[in-house]
Amino acid sequence: MFKRVFIGITIVIALAVLAVWSPWNSWNISVLGLLGLQNDDKYAGLQVYSTSGEVELKIDNEVVGNVTEEGSPLDIVEIEQGDHLIALRRVSEDQTANYYEFTRMINFVRGINTVLAYEIGPTEKFSGGYIIYATTGVEEKKSFLNIRTEPEGAKVYINEVEVSNAPLLNYELDLTKDYKVKIVKETSETIEFDLLPETDEEKELIKGYDLNVEVKLFEYPLEVREES
Repeated sequence: MFKRVFIGITIVIALAVLAVWSPWNSWNISVLGLLGLQNDDKYAGLQVYSTSGEVELKIDNEVVGNVTEEGSPLDIVEIEQGDHLIALRRVSEDQTANYYEFTRMINFVRGINTVLAYEIGPTEKFSGGYIIYATTGVEEKKSFLNIRTEPEGAKVYINEVEVSNAPLLNYELDLTKDYKVKIVKETSETIEFDLLPETDEEKELIKGYDLNVEVKLFEYPLEVREES
């Protein structure tokens, strides 16, 4: 999924560590089967993608599995509806390495998968990724897209057309179409992903729900920006 870009610059030790675990490139993750994957719609589901290295997943403080970039996604298909605490921790053989731990309370909706794709770095600033989740919409037969980014102000492209600076709110979705979303900010890595599932049957499940995307942009170190 990634083309590794090697940056031939000498930087301080902290940034040298960053160069080891991060490819410094654009993400292009195809999120297939976002909704409707689970066989039993009494439960919610979670798909976890690691975009660098091995990551341990906890749900409500209980380890439920590990996932690597090559082995992504990790599918958890029987999650009770409601709020659950999700945590991601980078797994490393280097006992001296310190990494940021991602934690987030997520409200899971029955019959729908939440997608979480993340790269865990040594600090929150040098970590990034996105969450896609559904909330009950205000219109029964329509679906809307909301995109928020951290930091704000990133350019939002849909099917290669620039539509807004983040936040993008109440963008009506045509569920007969496919959508490729790209988030671009000059000082950060570009994030790109497919928004909807492939089949019409799965897309039908989205009606009446709004899709929410929260993007944490992975910021380039200052030295990398100066070299580019």
